[in-house]
Amino acid sequence: MIVSHVVDNFRLKLLLRRLESAGFEAGQLELVSHEGLQFANLFMKSHEGVISPSVFCGASASAPIAVAKALVECIETEAFLSGRSAGFASCQTEKSEGFAGYPTTLITRRTAVRLCRAKALAEAIERFAWATWWDDESVSYQCRDLGATIPEERRAIMLLNGIPSHSPLKSLRVIEPTTSATGFALRIMLAEFADGGFITGGAAGPVDPRGLASITQRAASELARHVLALDRMAKARAEPTTPYEAKLSYFGFGQGSKLVRMRLAVNGAKVVELPDLVVDEEILHKFSKQVVVYRCLFKNQPPFVSGPIGRLCI
Repeated sequence: MIVSHVVDNFRLKLLLRRLESAGFEAGQLELVSHEGLQFANLFMKSHEGVISPSVFCGASASAPIAVAKALVECIETEAFLSGRSAGFASCQTEKSEGFAGYPTTLITRRTAVRLCRAKALAEAIERFAWATWWDDESVSYQCRDLGATIPEERRAIMLLNGIPSHSPLKSLRVIEPTTSATGFALRIMLAEFADGGFITGGAAGPVDPRGLASITQRAASELARHVLALDRMAKARAEPTTPYEAKLSYFGFGQGSKLVRMRLAVNGAKVVELPDLVVDEEILHKFSKQVVVYRCLFKNQPPFVSGPIGRLCI
């Protein structure tokens, strides 16, 4: 564990040094620990609201890895925006669904590209399958309570019950839509609050044991971030300032609860068929030597957060 922490610290310092030498200016960093999980928030400029597009987040059991994830998320966004401004065909969308980044520190660039593409494909699958499952009641899915006997799910339960929440958690479930993605799984973690609200966090990835554990941790981390955001909104009595916050408020404070119950009351036999990728390429940007950015996007990829407020895709 000590050796791993030393390596993580070294990688983070090396990544920061390489980025700064290329002209990157890191903003203010906030690091918060909850139930053994480290949450890093990178503030790149002054912001208002609870979840701002200028705040980038990372979560991990390792603080250096959490910070590195926040940095990489920032680089992904910069690559998307600069690519769109430059007229890259692969970046001409409203949002950056299917983007992923991976640092090149201590690995070959070829390896970074391979790992980055796998992350981008997993996100594209997650966003496509999740939105399709919500929109199409004929899609087959499994829904169950998180299992206290499964180590990674037990850790997720401890995390989500241990963080500040505007209302006590009533239940924690995991939803797994059936897709045509051989070797990949999507897990949507659904929290129901005692006051009747719902909120989600999700992730997709390989179905091997290590991959499933990673999916569960990432879904729980995202869900925890949303629970914390709702708690801040409730305490501040803040009105939503972005579409992201509007969806969190709509479902988290109960306005959209009827829609959630209606969707969970229906199950089908249909498999989410993933179409061909229309984007499957590395996105070149200012910091490409330090962080690989890749995008995968399916044909007719539905909007996710930017979609209708009544679509539980957050």
